[in-house]
Amino acid sequence: MTSSLSRLSAGGILLWTAFCLIHFPSSSLAQSDSVVSYPLVPHHQERARRSLQGRSMPRRGLRNEKHLRRRTVEQQVGALFQGYGTHYVDLWVGTPPQRQTVIVDTGSGTTAFPCSECKKCGAGEYHIDQVFDESLSTTYGPTTCTKNKECVSYHSSCKTKNCHITQAYSEGSRWDAVEAIDSCYIGGPHEQPLIKDYNSNPLNPKHASHYAFNLTFGCQYEVTGLFESQLADGILGMNNGMMPYWQQMSDAGKLQEEMFSLCFARQPTAEREGTEAGALSFGGYDPKLHETHMVYTSGASDGRERQWSVKIRKIFLRDGAAGESVKSTKKKVKTVEVKFDNQLQGIVDSGTTDSFLPSIIAESFKDAYEQMTGQEYVPDEPMSLRTEDLEKMPTVILQLVSSSGDNSDKDYKTPGLAGKADETNPYDVMLAIPPSHYMEYDDEADTYSARLHLDKSGESFTLGANAMMGHDVLFDLENDRIGWAESSCNYTELVVEGGFKFTITGEMQEPAGEDEDEDADADADGDSDSEADNDAHADSDADTDVDAHADSDADTDAHADSDSDADTDADEHADVDVDTDFNATDVDLYTGNATDVDIDVNATEVDVDGTNATDVGIDANSTDA
Repeated sequence: MTSSLSRLSAGGILLWTAFCLIHFPSSSLAQSDSVVSYPLVPHHQERARRSLQGRSMPRRGLRNEKHLRRRTVEQQVGALFQGYGTHYVDLWVGTPPQRQTVIVDTGSGTTAFPCSECKKCGAGEYHIDQVFDESLSTTYGPTTCTKNKECVSYHSSCKTKNCHITQAYSEGSRWDAVEAIDSCYIGGPHEQPLIKDYNSNPLNPKHASHYAFNLTFGCQYEVTGLFESQLADGILGMNNGMMPYWQQMSDAGKLQEEMFSLCFARQPTAEREGTEAGALSFGGYDPKLHETHMVYTSGASDGRERQWSVKIRKIFLRDGAAGESVKSTKKKVKTVEVKFDNQLQGIVDSGTTDSFLPSIIAESFKDAYEQMTGQEYVPDEPMSLRTEDLEKMPTVILQLVSSSGDNSDKDYKTPGLAGKADETNPYDVMLAIPPSHYMEYDDEADTYSARLHLDKSGESFTLGANAMMGHDVLFDLENDRIGWAESSCNYTELVVEGGFKFTITGEMQEPAGEDEDEDADADADGDSDSEADNDAHADSDADTDVDAHADSDADTDAHADSDSDADTDADEHADVDVDTDFNATDVDLYTGNATDVDIDVNATEVDVDGTNATDVGIDANSTDA
């Protein structure tokens, strides 16, 4: 996680509509009985902010979504919750379990939260829960040592016969903790601990306790800065390192497939008792959450050490009237390319609220924005906007580097792939960031501010929670890739459709124990729509996977793992020369029955008649299609 306080930068007219007009199937996905999801919630920042009032896409789901290969183990799916920054999840710790809410951070690798020795850690005044009282857990124990190599965590060292962890962040926050081990599980009912192993239907929230294992974490005794004032109690390390939560879960035999997905929704408000805002899935993804098929970017481990990496090949600005999805909703689409020479190397960091493009493309980005809107692009500057003004702002489209190998089971016309927009790289992934995600609303001032920054040092970038918003994002170490699928990320709806319930009342409940009637639990594994757990090789249907994310402002990036030095990484391939060669101004497309559409990059207007176009491409030699 990089600091949101010390914001880093981010970064003609091209006729480019190939990815905009491909028809999406609208049938529903089958539920995989091998996926379990958890709700997510975003965390506190220095001032409470309400998220944008952007329209969410209708929940549709996809039919015949395939997994990479047949799953033989169940996956866990739990709720994510909305805070004032990025999302958090429930972590139940100890025997009996005590709840600690933790920010889900793909940019750091250590899980930590305040314990009883932490006297000024935000409990009561800022945090959702009281500190973890280790004296009440019969399974708690600090790790003992005589030398540093006996400690487990990356940042731990041996002091006074115990392992201690110190973590500092670029914006000034820090925490100190004793390295400890205790039984933990994620998700489940938001207000009720589980004291038995509910081995049930994966969609049943009570199934979460089935995935309990002994976690090594930081039992904090001192915190400073944003760690004291944030809403969530602590942090859940989920980077691509040796000790993140998912890796420890795998080592304990609870996660056979080394992958997880984050599906970030954005709610209009964040309540202290919890506002459900997405899902966290371990072991894969749940295709029932998806509105487009999952497509993949390559080389997730090719960038900075321990980080989830992606590369940007091209950036486009598309007329906001075409909608929030990568698929255009309008027949007339104006698109401007942000010109730069080389690929940009960056990371996906769910613990960073905003997104940051490198300063080397700032001039080109601003030129393209002015060409599109006639206005200057100024990040962070408050502006008064009506809802209709917001909707007219450009959608930012990132073309992320991929290969035919990672998307070989799909036709290049699949929504979310470049297709004929880039015939040289048709299997690249197109990621849409609409204004409802990169523009942040301040309800106190009744203003919006752009949170896609263009001032990141070096030649790298960070895609934060606001770039992940509205997608289910799969972090797949086994196949060294990241998956992306558009989604409404409605965890509660997913659970209810499975015959279970997930409620938030604001009141903690007695533990669910041995003598409790398991009611819906009896709905067993047979009802979990196992047809979704298909072998990807059993059918040549190219449709597969998904993804998502969200963000806010002040107090999130304080949790950037110090080993990541997120704001200083550079990409030797990201040397960009500004090029403002604009060749076209407008494209008018009316979808139809055509299967191939050619667009001349030198034309000023193109009309295409039809309704079910399955492919749209760019042809430098054609002037009319």
